[in-house]
Amino acid sequence: MIKLLCGGTSIYKGAHKDDWIITLAKFAVTKHNEKQNVHLQFVRVLGASHTGASCILYHITLVATDARRRKIFHTVVWLQLWRNLMELLVWNPVNDALSAVGMKRGDLKLHEAVMFYMNQMKKDLYRI
Repeated sequence: MIKLLCGGTSIYKGAHKDDWIITLAKFAVTKHNEKQNVHLQFVRVLGASHTGASCILYHITLVATDARRRKIFHTVVWLQLWRNLMELLVWNPVNDALSAVGMKRGDLKLHEAVMFYMNQMKKDLYRI
């Protein structure tokens, strides 16, 4: 099931068990590891949404682990199927305050909170 947010962004309900979203999340972890020379391991998807136009941007909130502990990250994967192109655009750790939202209200609410927070940051960045 897909829930529509303002701005044409749709949230996937059940993203944590969707094979395509899990594939994209694993791709994001692999690309981040290559770029940063780290060794995170994919654990699970917490939530996902997408925005489509001439390409599709998948926003994925996921859990990955290093040798010591699990961490939550927000990623954006850019997809252009007709060009056979998939690229990791964004990899950000989710701050502890937002992680607490997920602990109290569930994974989907955490993903919604992350999306709201990222949109607010973007608006603040472009505010004159």
